[in-house]
Parts: sequence; structure tokens; C-alpha cells
Amino acid sequence: MVNEGGSQHEAGIIGYLPESSSGWILQYLFDDISSASGNKRFRRFSSLIDIFKAGIACRNSIFYALHYFVVDDLVELGIPVDSIYVFYTHSRINTGIPASLYRVRAVLPMNSTEAAMLLLAGVSPNKIRVFPAGYNPNLFGSDLLEEDASRDIDIMIACRFSRQVEEAYAPRKNYDQIVQLANELSARSKTVAIVGPGWKHAYDLLPRSTLLLEPRHEEYAKIYRRSKIFLTLSRQEGGPVSWLEAMASGCITVSSATGFPAELVSGQLDSYTMPLRSTRDEWMDILIRLLDQYKPLSKNVMNSRSSFLQPATFKNLASFLTGCLNNQEFEPCLEWPGSSVTHNQT
Repeated sequence: MVNEGGSQHEAGIIGYLPESSSGWILQYLFDDISSASGNKRFRRFSSLIDIFKAGIACRNSIFYALHYFVVDDLVELGIPVDSIYVFYTHSRINTGIPASLYRVRAVLPMNSTEAAMLLLAGVSPNKIRVFPAGYNPNLFGSDLLEEDASRDIDIMIACRFSRQVEEAYAPRKNYDQIVQLANELSARSKTVAIVGPGWKHAYDLLPRSTLLLEPRHEEYAKIYRRSKIFLTLSRQEGGPVSWLEAMASGCITVSSATGFPAELVSGQLDSYTMPLRSTRDEWMDILIRLLDQYKPLSKNVMNSRSSFLQPATFKNLASFLTGCLNNQEFEPCLEWPGSSVTHNQT
């Protein structure tokens, strides 16, 4: 068991991710939700033996599969399917929708695009709830911004780099275009920071002026607050979580129209989206234009962003899961929960 606390015989939200997947962001998201809950009813296990024991002791618990590939293990273990909630980041073309997702109590996609994919694949709408995990407003929040803070980084990109990742990862994260734009921006004397593990191994691909940073997660907040524009070029995302953090930290965001950014109309709340087919020149045009006319975001925009982001706070996500546990009810939602942001708020 990873998170101690609470009676072993008390019903709770029991997360499962095997030890072989330790260190995934899915693990940290669950732990952050657990911490934000303010109670001891969240527990995470990395062993099926511990899950089995918890299943015997706590039949009324919610069993939270942190990835859909572990659902079959839980079912084979004897965990009732109507007790299983599945966190769903994004669809994978090479695997399709796992058959187990049609049987479980609930599927929690990160965004409304993935909710629609699940619906079109035949998953019952009564099982689907957009679950935009998640960020900590106490670490990334508008009340932490200083009006006179200097934003000396023009463009910030958050992404890990590895030459040994799975075959689909590099094209999904769009490494080639990251490198191209970093070189082009540097040639125009713009300051680019790439934040995340592994990029120091790609130094030969990038201009020497690029800031390659690999901070602890709690140090990301300072980098967002130094950055004018947060850029994400990924071709497919469930999130990314970094977009939530950048939005909360007052960055203008420019993103591919996928994941969280696709929840807003381009330009809404100073968040801009680009078609997946956009060329390097088209990306450069919008980035240079926004930098040339840059000014800090207004208090009204930041307040509207806070309202929009509220469903994605760890405390809100924890409250939803605790409510399901307490009431034994599940409230489906195929769209961004509770959003009341209008299209003319810019």
C-alpha cells in the first residue's frame, strides 16, 4: 500500500497502478487528488495482493483504475465491475476501446473530445464523466501573480524528451516541430525555455541559447510566471496538465487543437488553438504577433480563467469522487463540468 491512512475496513477510493508503472503522471495525479481531499479515504496500491485484500475488506469501495490497461487485472481478481472507475487519458489508435470499459461503473476521460470518442464507440453515456485532472491552485494560481513581475522568457514548452520512447510518442508530442520552432525563434532573438526531463540529450538539435530546464514539479510555477507564452505542439493530448498550470499562472497559451485547449474557442481567455496541419510558418506568425503585442493578462481574464479551471482543481475532483462514494451515485457529464465561460471573454 502506498498511501497510509484510514481503517482497512472502511470504504474508500482505492487507486491501483502496478509498481512497473511507478512514476507515471497518473500516479502523481491520484496522489494530489488524495492530498486535496483532506480525508483518509483515498488509498493507492501497487500490488494486486493488496487490492485483493482491500476488495474483501471493503466491498462498498470505489476501485479507481489509474489506466485502462489494469481493468482486466481487477476484474480477474474478483473486484465487482460496478465498483470500478477508470481514468482515461486519451484514445490509442492501435488498441481501440478495451472491451472492459463497456462493463465498468464509470469511465473518466480527461476532456470532452475523448468523452465523445467513448460515446461514439458505444460506451453508455451514463458511464462517462469528463474528469479534467488536474492542478493545484495553491501552487499555480492568479492570486500568486505579481503585477510587476518580469516575464523574461518569451516561449515556454513543457515536454519530456527521450530517444527510447514508444514508437508513437515522438510524433504525438511533435518533437520535430518543437526543434524547428526553437531554432526559428532563436534566430529571431526570442528566449525559449524547454522544461522537462531528457532535453539535455537533444542539445545537438537545439540552438545554444535555448534554456533546457529540468526542475522539480513545485518549481514549475516560477517558470510559468516568467513566461509570456506557453506553447504545446502535441498532436494528441488528454491534457496536458501543464496547460492547466500555465493558464492559472497567467501565460498566454498557444496549442494544437487537442485535449484541454480544445475546450475553448481559439482566442477565448487568451488561449489560442491551431489546426493540426499548421505549418512552421503559421505557428511562427501567431507566436511573433502575440509577442509583438504582448501585455499581461487583465484581472478580469484571470478571474474568468479561475472560474473555468475550477472543475480541474484537485479539491473539486476529490469532492466528486467522495460524493460518488458517499451517495453511491454517479453523475455523468460529456462536457467540461460546470463551465459557464462565454465566447466573448478575451
